[in-house]
Amino acid sequence: MVDSRATIAFEVLKGWKKKLKGLLGTNEDANPVALCGCSSVHTFGMKYALDVALVSRNGAVLASKRAVPPRRVMSARGAHYALERPCCEAPWPTNGSWVSVVECRKDRTLF
Repeated sequence: MVDSRATIAFEVLKGWKKKLKGLLGTNEDANPVALCGCSSVHTFGMKYALDVALVSRNGAVLASKRAVPPRRVMSARGAHYALERPCCEAPWPTNGSWVSVVECRKDRTLF
């Protein structure tokens, strides 16, 4: 059996200013971010595409899109976390899959 689990380290962003900014102003080698208490994201002002996953409070991936281009909005009813990173080929949560926190440190959280 193939293990489909992947570990991705995210910087956790809290507070409306940090969440509003997200990855804005970064480049394509930026670290992935998790926006807490967030049910939607926008890519206005981005210079590159993002991989985005919107996740419920219990870890269900409600919406996931790869390569979301600039000037888009993505939302999902019931989402509590938004995961985003610069678009890349590495593993990414898919619609209907589950994510969980496996470690939480002051400097990063692993989902």
